[in-house]
Order: sequence, then C-alpha cells, then structure tokens
Amino acid sequence: MKHPIFAFAILLSCILNITPNLYSAGISKTAGTAIMAPMAATIVNGTLDISNRFVDVTFDEGVWSNSITTTPVIPGDFNLNFDDNGGGLTSVSIKSARQADNTDEALASPLTGGETVIRLFFNLNGTPSGVETIEVTPSTGVTIFISGGTPVPVTETTGDLTFNEAPKITNTDTQFEVCNNNSPGITVIADLVGTNFTWTAMTPTPAIISGFTNNGTGASIDENLMNSGTVTGEVRYKVTPENGGVLGNPVTFVVKVFPVPNVTPDPINQEICNNDVALIDLDGDVFNTTYSWTVSADPEINNAIDGGSDSRILQVLENTGPATAQAIYTITPSANDCSGSPVVASVDVLPAFFARVLSQKDTICNETPTTTFDVELEGTGPWSITYVDGNTTFNEVANSSPFTVTVFPGSANTTYTIQSVIDQSTGCILLLNSSEREFTVFRIKEILAELVTGNEIVCESTQNLEIEIDFQGLGPWQLQYLDNGTSESSTFTSASSGIEVSPQLGINTYELLSVTDLHPRALACATSVNGSIVVEKIPFPTGTLAFNDGESTKDVCLNEEISLSVELTGQGPWRITYSDGVENITVDNITSSPYNFTYNVERSGTIVLSLLSVNTSNPTCPGTVSGIATAVVKPVPTGIGSVSGDPEVCANEDDVTYTVSNIIGADEYTWSLPTGVQPIDGNLTTSTTSINLNFTNGAESGEIRVVGSNQCGSGPATTPFNVEVLNVPVLEDPINGSELVCAGESAVAYSIPDQGEGVSYIWTLPNGANSGGFSGEIITNKNEILVNYTINASNSAIKVSASNECIDRSDPVSKDITVKQIPPKPNSISGPDELCAESGGIEFTSDNIPDVDGYAWQLPQSFTPENAQFDSESGLYLTTGPTIRVRSGATSGLLNVKAAGVNECGIGDLSLAYNIDVNSVPQFFIDIDPSKNEAFTGEVIYFNAVVSNNNQEEISEWNWQFGDGNSGNGVSTQHIYGRGGTFLVELEGTNVIGCTGSSSIEILITEDFPIRIMNIITPNGDNRNDGLFIEGVETFPLNEVRLISRIGVEVFYAEDFVNNNWNDYNVNLEPGTYLCLFKIKGVDKTISQTITVIKN
Repeated sequence: MKHPIFAFAILLSCILNITPNLYSAGISKTAGTAIMAPMAATIVNGTLDISNRFVDVTFDEGVWSNSITTTPVIPGDFNLNFDDNGGGLTSVSIKSARQADNTDEALASPLTGGETVIRLFFNLNGTPSGVETIEVTPSTGVTIFISGGTPVPVTETTGDLTFNEAPKITNTDTQFEVCNNNSPGITVIADLVGTNFTWTAMTPTPAIISGFTNNGTGASIDENLMNSGTVTGEVRYKVTPENGGVLGNPVTFVVKVFPVPNVTPDPINQEICNNDVALIDLDGDVFNTTYSWTVSADPEINNAIDGGSDSRILQVLENTGPATAQAIYTITPSANDCSGSPVVASVDVLPAFFARVLSQKDTICNETPTTTFDVELEGTGPWSITYVDGNTTFNEVANSSPFTVTVFPGSANTTYTIQSVIDQSTGCILLLNSSEREFTVFRIKEILAELVTGNEIVCESTQNLEIEIDFQGLGPWQLQYLDNGTSESSTFTSASSGIEVSPQLGINTYELLSVTDLHPRALACATSVNGSIVVEKIPFPTGTLAFNDGESTKDVCLNEEISLSVELTGQGPWRITYSDGVENITVDNITSSPYNFTYNVERSGTIVLSLLSVNTSNPTCPGTVSGIATAVVKPVPTGIGSVSGDPEVCANEDDVTYTVSNIIGADEYTWSLPTGVQPIDGNLTTSTTSINLNFTNGAESGEIRVVGSNQCGSGPATTPFNVEVLNVPVLEDPINGSELVCAGESAVAYSIPDQGEGVSYIWTLPNGANSGGFSGEIITNKNEILVNYTINASNSAIKVSASNECIDRSDPVSKDITVKQIPPKPNSISGPDELCAESGGIEFTSDNIPDVDGYAWQLPQSFTPENAQFDSESGLYLTTGPTIRVRSGATSGLLNVKAAGVNECGIGDLSLAYNIDVNSVPQFFIDIDPSKNEAFTGEVIYFNAVVSNNNQEEISEWNWQFGDGNSGNGVSTQHIYGRGGTFLVELEGTNVIGCTGSSSIEILITEDFPIRIMNIITPNGDNRNDGLFIEGVETFPLNEVRLISRIGVEVFYAEDFVNNNWNDYNVNLEPGTYLCLFKIKGVDKTISQTITVIKN
C-alpha cells in the first residue's frame, strides 16, 4: 500500500521556503528555519513480535490522545488494516496499548502520555500461516497529537507487516488406549520442519494411574502407564509446538489406561448329580469383563464343552460310568481387549442311582386300616421318598434299604405311585422304572348295618316296639347290639329286618355294635357299626287349678286381672282346657309346671273357674284334672259429696279443719289442695272424713276437692270448695337496681318482687335523691320506683317495706347506694418531646387520676395507637391504663397530645396540650469502590456512605452488615468475602439526636478468580520475563505466593506479593521447572501454575 504523504511534505517545504521538518517512515528530522508551526509527527516504523503477540509503533516524537497533551493514547486511537491472504489467522483486534517495557501484557506498564513507542497487544482468532499482513494507522479523525497540540496525520502508517508462521500439530488421532503396563507410543507431527515440542502430563485419576512423567520434550512419548485399580484411568499429554521462537496452539493427547481384569469362580470346586446343572458364577473386578474357558473331562463325562460368556458357566453334565467322574474348567477373563490371568474350577459328577417297589399289590378287608409295601434304594442315604394315592401327596424319610412304607387305604381300591426319591446326602434324584414304582391295594366290599327307626317317645300304655335295620353286603348277617346295656345277638337273612324290644317307663337305649357278613366270599370280614336310638316311655299327666296364692275363693273388682295357676305332673309339654262357666279356653305347648296365667273379670256377680282336661303334647297322652277357683265381684264408691270449713285464711295460718260428707262405699278419702296448703301429718289420703291443714307463707287461693275410693277404684270428685288465701308480705333481698350511680343521674329504676293484690309499699329514698319531686318516705301501691339523684347526692341506702290486712309493716330490705363523680382533668403528661420521623414504640403517660377506669386521648392524625381502642362517639382513643403507645407516621413538624380520665360516669375534661417536635431521619446511599456490584472472593472491596439530604444533624454512628455474618462501622469501611454468592449489604446511620436511617445494596461475589500466572521466567536482564509476574494480583493484595521445586522443596515464599518488585526479593532460581502456588488470604482456594526458568 502506497501513501502520498512524502510528496505533500516536499511541496509544502518548497512553497514556504523552509528547511523540511518532516516526520515520515525512513526520513529523519533535520533542523531548519521555521516560518510556520512545526510539522506533524510521523510513524518511524512498526515492529511485529516474533510470537505475533504485539506490534511496536514508533513515532519520532512523544504522542498523546488529546490536543492539550494530558491523556495517553488508547487502543481506539489506532486503526488496523488486516488481510488474511488465505491464511489460518482470520481476524485481529487491538486488546490494549502499553509501554514497550515488557513482552508480557500483564507486566507491561500502562501509558502515561508522551511515549514515542506504543506497544499494541493483539487479540488473534486462528493460527498465523506466515502470509497474513497487518497495517497500523491513526484512526479516522484527529485522535493522536504531539506536544503543542499538532495532530498526527491519518495517512501515517507502519506499512504492511507480515505475521510469523506458527507451527501446527497435524496428528489426526489424539485418542489412545492401552492396557496396564503398556506404552501408548505417541509420535507428534507438525506441519513445519524443525518444530520442537514440549509437553506436560496429568491424570484426573491419580489414585490408580502411575508411570508417567509430569513434563518432557521431543516428538515421541513412550512410557509404560500403570493402572492399579479396577476402573479405566486416563493420562492427558498437553503438547505445545515451537518453531523459530513462534509457539503454536497446544494439542492434548488423551490416553485411556485399562486395568487388567481378575476372575473369581463361585464355586471353585463343586459336586453335582448325574444329568444335573454345573453352574459356576464368574465375578470379575472390572466393569464389562467377559470370560472364555476350555474344559478337560474324564471320558465318562458327556456335554462338557469349551465356551465363553459374560457372567457364568452353565452346562448339564452326564456321567455314564459307575463311579464319580470329573470335569476341569480353565477360565480366562478379558475386559477392553485386556486379558487377565487364567483360573481353574472343577466339577465332580456322581453316577446314576435307582429306586424300585418290591411288591406291586395286596388285598384287605374293608375294616383293615393299614398295609405296607417295600422300596429298594441305591446310594448312601438317608432318602426322601414322595408318593401319591391319586389325591394326596405323602413324604417319608428312609434311613436304610429296603424301606417299608405303611399306608392307610381309603374305602375303594387305591394305587400308590412313587413320585420321586432324593438321596439326602448328595441331593441326587434316584431313577424310577414305570413298572417298579406302583403298589395297588384291593379292598373287600364294605359291610354296613344302618338303623331306619329314629328316636321315639311313647305313652305309658305302649308294651312292644320294632326297630327297623337295613344291611349291605352278601349276607346272611350276624348283628351284635345292646338293649339298655345288655349285649344281644341276632342273625338276619333279609337286607331289611327288625329287632322287637319292650321299653320300660323312662329312657330306653338301643345301640348297634358290629355286623359280620357270613357269606364264604366275604373272608369273614366284620365291621364295627355306630348307631343308636332312644325310646322314652312317659307317664300319664295330672292337673290341679287354684288361685296363685293358694286360695279357692277371692273378692275381686270388675275389669280386674286375677292370677291363677295349674300344678302339672307327668312330662311336658302339656295342653290344658279350662272354663269360666261361659267359655272354654285351651292352652297348648306348656313347658313347665306350675303354669301361671291371668283372667280378666268382665262381668259382675260370682265367677267359677274349673279345669276340664290335661294332655301331653308329644305324644298325646290324656290325664286327670281337679280343683276350682271362685271370684266374687265388688262395686266402686258412689255419690257426689261436699266440703265444709273456713273459706278465708291468712298465709302462715295453721291447723284449719275441713270435712267431707255424702260419699257412699268409700274406705278412704284423697284430698286435692291449693298451692302452698299442706296437711298437718303430711298425708293427703285419710281414712276419716276430716283433715287438718297448715297454710304456708306461699299459700295461694284455690279449690279443695275430695275423691272417695275402695279396692275396686275411686268415685267422682266432690264439688269444689273455694278458699281465699290472704298473703302476708315478706320482703327478701335484694332490691333490684343499680347500686353505683353518678351524681346528677335521673330515672334510676328500683324494684322488688310483687307481693300480690292489696299490698302497699313504703319506700325510703337515699340522701339527695327524690322521686317525682318527693324525698324521704314515699307510700305507693307499686313494687317499683324511679329515683332522681341530684349533684349533691351522697352515699347512703334505699329501703322498702310492705303492709296489707294480715300485717301492718313488714321487715324492710335495703340496698347501699354509692354516688360517683365525673373524673377531674389531668395535671400533666410525660413522654418524649422530640421524635424521629416515622418511628414506633412511643409512649405518653398521664399523671394518675383518682377513681377512674381508664383514660381518653386526643392524638394527631399521623399517630397510630398500638394499645388503644377508638371511641367513635367522642372521637378519642381509650386505654385502660395511664400510658398510650403509638407509632408516628409524621416526617417533621410540631404536634401535640391531650389526655382525660374515664369512669362509669363519662369522660372528664382534656388536659393542656403536650407538644412534640418531629425530626427527619438521616438519608444516604451506599457507594462501592471500585464502582461495580460484582467482585471476587478475596478481593478488597471499599464501601462508602454518601449522605443525600441537606440540613441534617450530624450522623454520629454507622453500622455495616455485609450479609456473610460480618459487620463494620464508620462512614467508610472495607471487607473481603471468603465465599461466593449474592450478599445483601445493609447500613444503618444514627444522628446525634438518635434518629436512624438505613440503606442496602446487593453485591455478587464470584469464585472465578481473574488470576493468571505467567509460566516463563528468563532472568537475562532484558526487562522481558525477568521475574515472576502474576496478572491480576493487584485485585488481591492480601495473598501468599510459593515456588516449589521438582523435588518438593519450597525455594520462594512471599506474603502480599506485588509485581515489578522481583529484584527486591533477591531470588536466584536455577533453570528448570517449578510449581507456583498462589493463595488468597481468607479464601479456601489455591491457584497453581507450572513455571519454567530458562537461562541463556
């Protein structure tokens, strides 16, 4: 690219007749006679770093970013013209502008202004191929200036600079797999001849992987890797190419190191039966292990074959010989194509054994319960034998051979079949031939004798009875039976026959014992038979009728139920028939004696009851009867009587006599009396026609009636006799009405219970009280009165007594009256006279007022009470005590409160106003330095309180809460977070009058530390990589730095390490590799980096 800046400068020089003062690439600045302002500065040259990290732009004078030369240049002051020319570098941008005092961006010093050499560090995308070019010029517009404010022309340029080609690793395969104790044999290939390689190695599974070196050089990586575990491990080789001082991008080669598997057969030795399964579970210690095996077996063994699987050996082995034979399996494990050591397992196979039934059948009588058969057994025993009879399965244990089996055949022919025989010592199943595994029992046909006749009850007249029996079999039959305990025997030729018996009075029992079939083909088989009947012969019954109290004659009333009984003999149940002279009545199923029943008398005169018949119900056996019961019917009293005596009586009058007359047929008299009237002896029923009465104080006027009665009932009541009871007033406490009144209160009601008609009431009023204008004693016919209390009324009592025809004046009753006054006005109020804006928990207290129930308060609208109720009638707030607690919503100003006393008589006068001055609270916000809401663990963060409102009292106290459990004070403070997260920072500020304001802010703390440790130290004095440099260390000034040699020796330690002071530490490091450990104080994390020290 060409630029016309030179021609323009020469032409301008000729026109102005001066010696050129030109700044341009390749032209030096010379002195001359100036007749105008100095010429602009020029770019002398541009130098590209051999590793393509930066370009140095050299000016012939110092440059700034502004015309007043106070600000250093910035990356935006420069323009990049990039051409990839088809190379591997796709884009370039300026990352930073620094002084040219260090090749490491982090160590290079910031620009201060006036520098002649500006080092521009790059951001590179892609890998340079050696064909890409870059040109640096000032940005469009006036951006770069020299001393005096002269701008650098935008046409100034470094010219095209070509990027140095970086080597590139060209291996297509970077993934390798090896078995334990094998080498991956990696050969690294690059695209440039003469490329050198350095590499580092690490493993994420250090517990099981070994055999690798941490770092090395050269294109070949050949070292045996060891895996001591049972899972796959990994080694990662990070290889960096370098050619002519240009570093290429590193490539990581990953080597998977597989463990060698081991196998455990289970069981390793076993014994099985002939034609049984040989099962060997194979357990490997490596995931996805598979197994293969070879087998060596005795010639008598069949089906033992070589094979392979992923979990077990499963083969059915046959032994054709007479003795135990063996098969040996050699098992080899394999996982991930890595084979382990072979292991041997053996299987012993037992020969075949047999079992057989020695006899196949037997014949028995029907009554024979058991028989046996013998089984011959091979093997060592004992043996478990399972056999069935077609329905049921049986199990036996045989300890010797042959073994006798006892069976219990059913009523029909039964075949027993051996299902299985197992030798318990070996668990082997014995073989059974079909012709030698069954035993059949043949049973003679069943012989039976069955009773046809059932239990019977017969009357005393029965002499003989036949018991019917059915026989089964060939016959004839001989039957053995018991007749009331006596053994009898009879022979029968017919299958349906009978026994003739003669039952006795009472219970007779006939029981069958056995039957024998006498036919020659029946083998004389006899059968025990069960069966019996009971024949009961019962005696003739009798019945005797009488009243149930034993009497034969009784006086009764019409419609009365009378109780009778019948004594019965013989055996029930019974049926009886009796007569009342008009009707016959039959009763069935009487189960007990005596039989009790009732009879309802429904007619007058004499009724004779007699028993007509008695019988048993089952069977019907007639009996004899006797006895009669005679009932004589009596009438109830008649006639309406009358009562005589005193018709007017005072309450409390005693021994007043009344008499009844004109009642016919009565044996006794029942009196009905008014309320409160009582017989002297307390009995309302008398056997005479007179009664003596007491009239109580509560006696009431009413009627006296009398009813006559006898055993058959009551006659009609007498006509009523009216008695008037005159009450004697007796007054009882209390007088109803208020005993606490207010001075000046009117129409207070008092009353006592009404004493009835004709009663007068004498009221005595309290001091200072009147009723209708009258005071003192007032006589009225009412039991209530309205009382007015003047303001001069005093504590005294109200009284009342009563009088009528029976008493002049009763004893008085009274009620003490307390007269209460309205509370006086409070003298003073105490409480704070200054408040903070919008504060709570504020209390005001009135001085104590005597004889009050509470207090009333007048509050500003901005006050909200916390312990008071609002009284809508008065517009005041009420408390039970002298103190009110409020929350203030006021922000500023002068307010006041007032108080008054409250009792039953009302609210007293309000006090004088108590004034309160409301002060505003401090207002401020939190400022974080550096000005951001994000930081790192371990970073020092500065917090400042910025006061935002004016004319406030001085803030005297600051309280910081950092959200992690720590706190601070002061208007400014600092803090270091030891863990990551989002924290709420809270601040309270209190001024000198005690008002507190607050503010808060969230801050995000992350644990991704912006620390980068440079990995090369070249202490050769060229000011490039001469010492240890840690990018970002200024963010974490509280730190610890250590250097550890390859043999584990700490060769350097520093606290609060800073860059650019390496020489101050006086460290002389030998060439080699070191481990650098960087730890932030107070944070549980350490950053490490391998560092190489190179000395020329």
